[in-house]
Amino acid sequence: EHPTLVSYQLIKELLITNEDEHANQIAKQHYPAFAALFPNHPYTATIGNHLNGKFQLEQGKQYISFLAEDLDGNPVLADTLLAPKATLLNFWASWCGPCIHKARTMVPVYEAFKDKGFDIINVAREIRGTESLKALLEREQLPWSTNLVDPNSKYGVWTKYGITNLGGAMVLVDGTGNILAVNPTADEVKELFCGIGNGFN
Repeated sequence: EHPTLVSYQLIKELLITNEDEHANQIAKQHYPAFAALFPNHPYTATIGNHLNGKFQLEQGKQYISFLAEDLDGNPVLADTLLAPKATLLNFWASWCGPCIHKARTMVPVYEAFKDKGFDIINVAREIRGTESLKALLEREQLPWSTNLVDPNSKYGVWTKYGITNLGGAMVLVDGTGNILAVNPTADEVKELFCGIGNGFN
């Protein structure tokens, strides 16, 4: 009834730390009033970007383009890396156990389709440099080679995608950036490829 910065912070935490759809709807419902009252507050941009990402991230919609860095610190626009047929964007981090497990499940998929216009792009959210990420890549020996990083959320990639601090995310897009699936399993990725027809068979 009476928006305050304390309640605004609660909405931000609810949105960022929850995957629950009800939490998303609560934040979406109350955000306009808070944004009007605090237009220049950092929470306004953060929550707005998260909401945009959460509700934009749907099958059939266009993926959200983003800038990140390669492991040498050079800025890279994701648009320039999309494979001809399909690309799996793997949003993960060296400290995220569930993310690493999900990446491992995609190895057979990559091996099956890598020569048919498919690629996987790792997009890491790292807090203290890239040494932990490089050690992870050395240990895991994942067969795909494209690795991007958003150091200390410099580019706000995870925020743009409305990804919480839990478990990262995977987004499958076609060659034009159209979203084919959000958080698909390895089996679901295979099924989607079979459905594409000429592209992967």
